[in-house]
Amino acid sequence: MGAFLVRFPKTKIRMMWMFLLGFRLFRYRFDAPAYALLPLWLAGEMLSGVFFGQSSGVAHWAHIGGFAAGAAFAFLLGKSGLEQKANQEIEAKVTWTSGEKMAAATDALEQNDVDGALALVKQHLAQKPDDLQGQEMLLSLFWRKQDTDAYRDQLAVVCRAHVNAREMDKAWERYEEYIGAGGAKLHKAVWMEICRYLETRQNWDRAAEEYQKLAQAYAGDRAGVSALVAAAKIYSKQLHRSHDAEKLYQKAQASPVPHSDLDVAIRTGLAEVNGELVGSSAR
Repeated sequence: MGAFLVRFPKTKIRMMWMFLLGFRLFRYRFDAPAYALLPLWLAGEMLSGVFFGQSSGVAHWAHIGGFAAGAAFAFLLGKSGLEQKANQEIEAKVTWTSGEKMAAATDALEQNDVDGALALVKQHLAQKPDDLQGQEMLLSLFWRKQDTDAYRDQLAVVCRAHVNAREMDKAWERYEEYIGAGGAKLHKAVWMEICRYLETRQNWDRAAEEYQKLAQAYAGDRAGVSALVAAAKIYSKQLHRSHDAEKLYQKAQASPVPHSDLDVAIRTGLAEVNGELVGSSAR
């Protein structure tokens, strides 16, 4: 509060008084400048400290000391020139901000300057690679240039950005477009999230299919073994296709990739499907 008074003395603070008149509660709102309001608060704390001391259960003098320390710090900071120097350096680095680049890219696109817009969006994304608006705009620019390879690769990037933003419906839409554009291999973590999303939607057949595609694409990676186990569980518990589940569990078990953390799940799954197969044969 002390620092605020020193730095922003004319800033108005919104206040509200509440008082009871009879059985009605009245409220009165007003704005007061910091230079008028905060000294009144400080005076009240000083009076309370003098007359009540520790008896009120409130450390009034501690409040006063904090107020004074904040005011002193803000005053010294303003006199040091450090803040002004920092502001100048920041302004020098952000004279052409990423937001301005996106606005300029939009203007360039309106003038049908696709290459100019493309260059500006790439500059923007160099500063803010996680900006979804920029990634989506880059995608549309590749489409307008009919650069099919770049468009397909950018679909994977946009899909990942939507997954990171937990916008799974949009991520799924972009993934479908990626497959339609000839894409075959997403980043394993993004692909796994897509598979899990399909499970939450109870799209069991497609989830099992995507898990198996992931497993094939990352056959030499632990993610591939994990995907095999996930697909086997779907076949066993949701689709009731024990033979398919057994094959996937066995494939996961035989994988040369270290997967000791999955051994229990694999053995348990195999025991379950073998029991189901034996029971089916007995019937």
